[in-house]
Amino acid sequence: MSSLQDLPHELIERIFLEADAETIARCRQVCRHLNLVATQSIAVQYKAELGMVGFEDGPSEGLTPAERLERLQRRKAAWREMKPSNTRVITAHKAWWKTVYGDHMLWVSSPKLAEKKLHVLRIPSVIRGIAEKEWSFDIDTNLDKLDAITMDPAQNLVILPQNDGLSVRCMSTGVPHPSAVAPELPLDLGLGELNSRDIENMAVSENYVGATVVLDTTQRIKQAVVIFDWKSGNKLLQLEETSLNIGFAFLTNQYLLLAHLSAKGSVVLSVIDIHAAVATGYNGRSVSCSDIPSVCRLELPRSRSPPKELRIETSPAHRKRYDIPFHPSSNDQIFAVVIGDYATTLLLPRSTIMDHLRKVVSGERRPTSPWAEWSSSKVALFDHSTVWSVNGMTTVMEPPAITDPEGDRRRDEGSDGEVEFYLYDFASLEAQRLAKEKAQNTGVKKSHFWTKNKQLEKNSTVQYRETFMSSRSGYDRRDHKRDIYTKFPAKRISVPKELWARSYPDEVHVGDDCMVFVYEDRDEFHVCHYEIMSF
Repeated sequence: MSSLQDLPHELIERIFLEADAETIARCRQVCRHLNLVATQSIAVQYKAELGMVGFEDGPSEGLTPAERLERLQRRKAAWREMKPSNTRVITAHKAWWKTVYGDHMLWVSSPKLAEKKLHVLRIPSVIRGIAEKEWSFDIDTNLDKLDAITMDPAQNLVILPQNDGLSVRCMSTGVPHPSAVAPELPLDLGLGELNSRDIENMAVSENYVGATVVLDTTQRIKQAVVIFDWKSGNKLLQLEETSLNIGFAFLTNQYLLLAHLSAKGSVVLSVIDIHAAVATGYNGRSVSCSDIPSVCRLELPRSRSPPKELRIETSPAHRKRYDIPFHPSSNDQIFAVVIGDYATTLLLPRSTIMDHLRKVVSGERRPTSPWAEWSSSKVALFDHSTVWSVNGMTTVMEPPAITDPEGDRRRDEGSDGEVEFYLYDFASLEAQRLAKEKAQNTGVKKSHFWTKNKQLEKNSTVQYRETFMSSRSGYDRRDHKRDIYTKFPAKRISVPKELWARSYPDEVHVGDDCMVFVYEDRDEFHVCHYEIMSF
């Protein structure tokens, strides 16, 4: 009878190269023969390392698997040790807005009264072979209305807010985008006379663009989410609420994720099929979030009082680039649902929502699922935390309030009493594997702890995310007799204070190969210093 040991090494190697990183890791534990094949093959090592850090391979031209593996390991070490290869500080005068998208940074400044410029910087990466490039162009946006901009470098697209709508431009030149039938998308929402109209958030997903609009009517303040096809200029959806309680994000180019309040006043995540909603005529009229048909709804724990603010922070799904050796995987991304009243944040990946969606479609689950039914998946509910930035499967945030073994509630603080902040990598298979090992070895079911492991480098920490929300954060004690626990393994890396160019930063943004610290000048109005560190 034939066995695995009878198969040629070349055939086993080809099988490994068709498998994912988790499968390769499991096979290495089966026998010495499989482990030997995996460890002797540079191509298999590279494939496994890509999966462990949540990356995908790029084009095959130019670099051998050995060279790619060496670059990937150098990148991993640079982030682990927080040692950027390049640091640049930009001082922006009359700066009004900034964002980081993958490997691009965008900001708006008005150095002269009549001059308004949009600046774009492609942040370099020595390891991945991305060269620095910087340019700017004039814009005519009202700076008082400039609370949101969105862009998609893969489509050479930037969307700017205007007084009466959205302007569709080329990111490289600022001229109207040639793929857009109409360069302006009018925000004529049919609500009569308005005292003001402010655009607070925008997002783009392929040919869709969405905006959150706060409307001050003569009778009350409303909030609306408007979805356009920016290429055709058609308005697809208009969702309204009579409070400031709508957050949205594109789950895919078919599904829209909404955070809103249910009729009972609790927070609900609704998944809307954009194609089905348009096909059934919802594009022709305004509708409330509770009334539009949803594919599924995920309920959050009920709070004692309705929150006054909801928003969803995420980054657009990464597109493959064809001039670099490897890139972040586009298979998943983090959504941060921020509940403003209590500084409460729910982190969950797209895969958790899509898995639930598939079970609803197949009839395994009900369309509306209470918290207890779906929260056993990969989710993390944080108490009193601040999410500064989300990029792919990575977040930068202050640590949540936790309860230590003695039962005291605290945050992580440095020796000077300042709260530290961390980079959390939820794509790391290393974190997930060590979390499982820790749970199996300790038998811990409900606790919150960090584990340092010799397999991980000295500056990194694997956090077995068994977090909780206590009733003190505002959740209804009638519904939750005990603290609420969630699990989501992450690799946690402390951001050392030695990297801070000044004092504690006002904002921190994370990109594919960079971190950007934002410092607002206390002595001069609207002057910002951007410390850009590339890895």
